[in-house]
Amino acid sequence: MEIDQAVTFKEIIFALFSNTDLVEWSLIKARVTQWKDPAWTEFIELAMQNRKNWDPEQKKAFLNSFRRIIGLFETQQWFTI
Repeated sequence: MEIDQAVTFKEIIFALFSNTDLVEWSLIKARVTQWKDPAWTEFIELAMQNRKNWDPEQKKAFLNSFRRIIGLFETQQWFTI
């Protein structure tokens, strides 16, 4: 499962920072549902919303949520894979 989580994390990060839509969100959501961790669901929702034209407050809220979730993931063993 740790390898799946590491790969999924990298897929989501790629989608966030490449600004491409090559990710199959339905497949990622199905995979993440099995892990029963709300941080993953929130992370996916943030990634999917990233392409909107946000005002500065919305961008700030996004970054705060992103940092918080990354902080949760940093404690996981798969994060260092």
